[in-house]
Amino acid sequence: MKLTRILLLLPLAAFASCSSHPTAQPQGVEFEPGLMRLSGDIGFASNGTGLLDGSAAQFGGAFGYFATENLEAGLSGDFDSINITGSDDNLEYAGLNIFGRYYTSTYGSTRPYAELSVGLGTASIGPGEENVTAIIGSIGVMHFIATDWAIELELQKSEYLLPDVSGGDTGAWGGSVGLAWFF
Repeated sequence: MKLTRILLLLPLAAFASCSSHPTAQPQGVEFEPGLMRLSGDIGFASNGTGLLDGSAAQFGGAFGYFATENLEAGLSGDFDSINITGSDDNLEYAGLNIFGRYYTSTYGSTRPYAELSVGLGTASIGPGEENVTAIIGSIGVMHFIATDWAIELELQKSEYLLPDVSGGDTGAWGGSVGLAWFF
């Protein structure tokens, strides 16, 4: 539970720390139309609803394209392993999402953002497999460690809709840490 609190508060702490030092170096890249981002992340979720009981390990990657200087759209892939109440099985979700991400003003080498993604995937529960719709809302901060490299800290709210399982809809709050490359 202590790890969960740390991961959930990490994006807020990073934002507060970075925004208080507006002259921090490096400044990072100037976002402009046509810029692309490739990233990967690892995370942890807890305190879910529905089938989720306790925790979930999350792994993901994304490719984004900047349509404007503040708006990025792209594809992301996720793999989540979710504990299920009263079962020895885990719900294992693998899916492909489309996302839109809006970046706010730059604070030194830090850019806060908000993201919404929707996707389709499959969930395996023991021997069974179900189609899943995922809806994920996120807020985060991106802190540049080099001109074209940044660390991403993100807080997410995920919902997984399992239409063929009675009471099977599940969701969680989670946090993740990732590395992004801009080109």
